[in-house]
Amino acid sequence: MSSGKTNPTKALYQKLRLLAWEQLWEQEVPRFDRAGQAERTANVALVRAVGVVFSESGDPSQKDAVAQWLRGLLKDPEEKIRRYAMAAIPKIGAGRSEEADLLNLLQKTRLEREKKFLARSLDKIGGTATLDVLGSNPGLLSGSGQKVKASVAREFRPGRVRLDRPLKDAAGIRIHLRSRRGLEEIVRDEVVGCAAARELFRVVGTRPGTVMLEAAAPFSLGDLYALRCFWTAGFVLGSFESPRGEVDPDAIAAAVTSPLARRSFESWTDGPARYRLEFVGRGHQRGAVREIAERAFALCPAILNDARSAPWAVDIYIPPADTSLSSCAPGWCRTRGLPTAATTCPQRPTLRSPRVWRGWPDRCATGSSGIHFAVRVSS
Repeated sequence: MSSGKTNPTKALYQKLRLLAWEQLWEQEVPRFDRAGQAERTANVALVRAVGVVFSESGDPSQKDAVAQWLRGLLKDPEEKIRRYAMAAIPKIGAGRSEEADLLNLLQKTRLEREKKFLARSLDKIGGTATLDVLGSNPGLLSGSGQKVKASVAREFRPGRVRLDRPLKDAAGIRIHLRSRRGLEEIVRDEVVGCAAARELFRVVGTRPGTVMLEAAAPFSLGDLYALRCFWTAGFVLGSFESPRGEVDPDAIAAAVTSPLARRSFESWTDGPARYRLEFVGRGHQRGAVREIAERAFALCPAILNDARSAPWAVDIYIPPADTSLSSCAPGWCRTRGLPTAATTCPQRPTLRSPRVWRGWPDRCATGSSGIHFAVRVSS
């Protein structure tokens, strides 16, 4: 139960958060620097405000000065000020100098709480230097270092989705072609009427907004994109039951790293396989996302969870009676979120919810869109 008391640091941050960047940097920061240690600790919310406000409206030409100020605070004798500084550094777009300072502090401090905050910051900005340190001291960070490895992969080998590579051992894979409701027969007729498609896919049924296929031979994404009338294509990884529709992190992690998922990532991705993981319609589920991502990484370190510019996206959808997990290639779709049959992987809306649209980078202007992998969890 809330005590009703106002947190003074939080209240001060809310006040400083509303100030213009010029006022914050030219007036409040010098006042903070001139203050005594006790006053600086009481006004530590300024450090957080500087990171947030600069990231939103700061002058890019002042980035080096802001970074230098925050790096100086990492040497402050007060641990609380150091913690606020290390949390603000990733917000300004830190570089290798800031990474080196954080690593230096991480190896010197004996405070467990400070180590925890340093690990969080290095997870966000860590690069090759952090990887080198992890190689000699794997337990230095609290987690597996997956975010750091994904960051390095994003910088040096970002990867891209390949449409021309065939997926071997594809026979029997279930594929769901989605469209607007009422257009199922148009999509079905295109598959049946296309000689090349008939050799690769068999129509096994239809549901509102979905035409269900089964692969009969190895195929590439380009073979699917040769069809012009569907919106999204889904690959069903499997289904399993869970009491009361609850999500089992181990089951989701196993789906992300299943043999079919691994073959698909390897066949259709140039570079490291990186994916974004999200609970659709449930807001931020940082704890659950982190747990699933770490378990998936333990099963297959070659598949990296990465929330930034990943060539693949994995969405977990939890309606009242079932859970679906899907993965798509955002680099090849403009929007996602068409009505989905109950056995496929809903992206944004489902049969139970209104239509919601979400933008992705440019590619298809012809009706086809993201490529999805799905697993169904039902109670």
